[in-house]
Amino acid sequence: MDFSSPHVGFTLAAYIISAAALVGLTLSLLLKSRKLRQQIEERPQ
Repeated sequence: MDFSSPHVGFTLAAYIISAAALVGLTLSLLLKSRKLRQQIEERPQ
């Protein structure tokens, strides 16, 4: 990545937004997985 280019701010913003989206998706998946696991454990057998 060339930090001397005039569009470095845009490039960094794109990387930050992408990272934030990936973190958000990962957290969403982990929370949903935890919720479903609890529902399975609570289900009578």
